[in-house]
Amino acid sequence: MKISDDIDQFGSHGTLQLLFNRDLIRSDYWNDRWREIRIDASVKDSIIREFSSLLWKKIEHRILKLFSSFSGLKVIELGSGIGTMSLLMALKGCDVTLVDYSRYALKRAKDLFGQFGVSPRLVEADILALPKAFYGEFDVSLSLGLVEHFKDPDRQRAMDIHTDVLRSGGVAIISVPNALFMPYRVCMILWRLRSRQRGKPLPFEKPFTRGELIRRIRQKARYYEVFGPSPYPRC
Repeated sequence: MKISDDIDQFGSHGTLQLLFNRDLIRSDYWNDRWREIRIDASVKDSIIREFSSLLWKKIEHRILKLFSSFSGLKVIELGSGIGTMSLLMALKGCDVTLVDYSRYALKRAKDLFGQFGVSPRLVEADILALPKAFYGEFDVSLSLGLVEHFKDPDRQRAMDIHTDVLRSGGVAIISVPNALFMPYRVCMILWRLRSRQRGKPLPFEKPFTRGELIRRIRQKARYYEVFGPSPYPRC
């Protein structure tokens, strides 16, 4: 089905499909999820509230410390979904590119950004097979809840791509669940039980320890900082 003429297409989705199939997960899990999401005028208030979230405040502080301003920064969000955090950056003046293998996610993102009068570039692609033209092109790379869905060797590659797309002096922001955060572990058990009862098993998800996160970051980055979006101990 053709969803939008505004979505750039690159390559196939084979890598992610193989990952999900290997774990006995339906390859259309995310398409099913994003198909169910509806974007309307009521989402505006919730997006505005994100400007007050601890995660945004910490991201904003670090971006301003490094670049002094959001204006004109080129931002790419990998595995973007609807791109909520990137929308905040777009509203601050950034030039935003969203990359996801789900066309339905990108269509919902287009609707969401449209509620605020901004237009991201939408790219339908496997993040593990991005065109070389994307390398070294962005000031900021971003992902929220992406890398934990990969197994090795794709897990390390999914981390590396965040720095591959950066210009010199750029910054990668990678948000992953903390393996030692017990409320998350309990919630995941409940979510998996509920999803199996509904016949819609969740995709593979392995949270990070602080040690694993730092070890993988050091493969590519000379300087890094680990911080959490809340007072709780998180990666």
